[in-house]
Amino acid sequence: MNILSLGVSQSTTAPQIKISVASSFDKEATQMKLRLARLRTHGRVDLTLSALTLDDRDTRPLLRDAPASPELAELVTSLSAPSGDDSVVAAELTQTLELGALYLVSYEISEASPLATVYFPRSGCPFDFQALNTTPGVHNRLVTATSDTDTTLLRTEGSLTFGFVSCCKAEWTVDLPLGTTGDELSNTTTGRFSGAGRAVATTTRALTTGEDYVLYYEITGDGGSNGLFTAINGPFGFRQLPRTIGVHNVILTCQNAELNPFLRINGDLTFGAISLRLRGPDAGRRVNWEVGAGELSRAGKAYVPSAEIYVSPTGSDSVGTGAATNPYQSPEFATSRAMPGDTIFLRPGVYDPFEVQGSGNAGSPLTITTLPGEERQVIIRGDLKSHVSYGGPGVAQNNAMRDGIRIVGKNHVVLRGLTVEYCWRNGIFIAGHGENTVTGNHIVEDCFTQHTGLSGILACGERPELPVSPTDPFRTRHITIRNNEVTQTNVVTDYNDTITNSFGEPGGVGEAITVANSVQHVYVYGNNVHNSRQYGIDFKNHVVDGEIHGNRIDRVIRYGIYLDAGETDIRRISVKDNVVTHCRAGIVLSREEDDDDSGDGLVFEDIDIDNNTLAHLSRIGIHFQRHPSKDQQDIGHIRRIRARLNTLYNTNTDGFYRDLNIDDWATFGTNLAGQQIVDGIELRGNIAWNPDGDMWMRANVADDARFTVVDNFNVADGQTTGIDPLFKDPLKGDFSLQTGSPADPVIRKVRLLLASA
Repeated sequence: MNILSLGVSQSTTAPQIKISVASSFDKEATQMKLRLARLRTHGRVDLTLSALTLDDRDTRPLLRDAPASPELAELVTSLSAPSGDDSVVAAELTQTLELGALYLVSYEISEASPLATVYFPRSGCPFDFQALNTTPGVHNRLVTATSDTDTTLLRTEGSLTFGFVSCCKAEWTVDLPLGTTGDELSNTTTGRFSGAGRAVATTTRALTTGEDYVLYYEITGDGGSNGLFTAINGPFGFRQLPRTIGVHNVILTCQNAELNPFLRINGDLTFGAISLRLRGPDAGRRVNWEVGAGELSRAGKAYVPSAEIYVSPTGSDSVGTGAATNPYQSPEFATSRAMPGDTIFLRPGVYDPFEVQGSGNAGSPLTITTLPGEERQVIIRGDLKSHVSYGGPGVAQNNAMRDGIRIVGKNHVVLRGLTVEYCWRNGIFIAGHGENTVTGNHIVEDCFTQHTGLSGILACGERPELPVSPTDPFRTRHITIRNNEVTQTNVVTDYNDTITNSFGEPGGVGEAITVANSVQHVYVYGNNVHNSRQYGIDFKNHVVDGEIHGNRIDRVIRYGIYLDAGETDIRRISVKDNVVTHCRAGIVLSREEDDDDSGDGLVFEDIDIDNNTLAHLSRIGIHFQRHPSKDQQDIGHIRRIRARLNTLYNTNTDGFYRDLNIDDWATFGTNLAGQQIVDGIELRGNIAWNPDGDMWMRANVADDARFTVVDNFNVADGQTTGIDPLFKDPLKGDFSLQTGSPADPVIRKVRLLLASA
């Protein structure tokens, strides 16, 4: 048994009454046991397991035993025979007991002669012989059954009067989900700690450098604290941690493998639980229970590892168990059986599109992934080619199956290492759950999508075709899309072949990666988007607090990166360190408000466009666009838009467009409230160069106080001849500056200025 967490004894108003419960986990049997560890009471007990949840889900169906422990003893006589040599059976069992199980034997002595004795007899009794207490009062013994045939409970000698005799099973067995593995890595010491830098918890063995771990802890009392932190010389390095009363989950990455204390405090804190477990397949899951004993009850927690569930195209949803040797067949069925913290491993092969049925929670996500070495060999394939399973021309749409993977109204789901292809609509579709709900905390990473009629990956609060207001609460939050490859999106299908974009081209009118319609806190990092129609990465219509960092976008027909306020708002977005090549446009900011009077709630503000490389583009590098047909009302705000230290190279290969266009926004006047719509637009430290030296820009804002265009290189209004900034090797994508570059002093000045700001 691997002891995970102990219930703490707790006195009631009567000092003589106590109850404590221990929980333990059998790793090989995938069972958890709850055992009464101590009971002190003044009367008969009635043991019941009144609550049992696993990560907040009712798990009473997993209970092998009945929630209530029935009374198994029957008092034969309350007064024994007179003193003498013969003993008397005082109590019998009403049924045989379970070999090896723990039982609580309680009895009350009302009167006893000086020579009276009571005991478990040497023969005929399921418990090992022992003499018992005969002083007046209530007595309790926790004993393990060593026989499953004997039924005598107590024998007495001498004169005794019993108030009651009781025998109840004092443990419950919980069959945990299949595949439960993993170890508790923290010592189990809890309670009150005080001091300056005092160690609270240490690891029980060396951790693995580079691995992520989940630290779970519960603070039950704060006697005056000013610090809870991981130790600077511990396995995780220094980090301040939350110390409010309640439960906390923190993900920590091991920086070294030493067995130093990992948790320290400054001040006075009381801990109800501390657990440290490996994140992922072995992440901890929380078991809550409450055991009642008559008028007493004791609630507690235990922490057991999560399950690994396996799925294979050759498995079975009807007779499969989810074990590696007996997998399920469909991912959707597996997600309906999964619980927070579980990992679903899809084995190589082709699967139908599916919708995720379950959720994870903070610190214990639901993860759908592959085994190491099998990345991208798991293929979620739609019916874009054959139209057999999901209909063809003239057949009504089945929207749920026209996306490859759907996550709708769920929380804490991770998709990793999957291939999604040939979907009529989106490859991976993430959405909220309608008004007045907030869902999210999803991660899509290391996946590959191709051949989709709309987006490769789409995350939204509400479906993009439905309206939202800039004052609507955000319906989806905390989305991370990182290190994915997305290609061949918005292809022509018989679902979208009658739809055309503004160039008259048929096919989908979405993007490769789309974030839209009521999303807050979204992070798009390190993705490779290439050879695709329409746009690369697009944040549009009520998207706030996000980052587009370190992505590579190549050979996308229209815009590489597009920020579109739509009819609502785009706010607090950072676009940084991206490389956009061989597209029509590099980075475009616009408001497609469709002449629908959205009023002054139409907002575009606090956008930072930093250190991006835009090269080999046919029409434009950076475009601050007043949309020619969809943004012709003087409403709303465009404020604090900053483009700094970007590189534009060969960004007008067609020769009759612009390398940079910002003065569209100079045509805006005042909004409905009489305020300037445009304010705080800045271009600083940007470099532009075309191999033929011919530069053509629209930046006629020199006398406009709303714009700051300073310390750039080759950024000037009109058609001019530039100066070669001497990039090291632009044909191979190296845009660092050679020694002696005429642009170097300008760039150094701007970098120093920004560093000191």
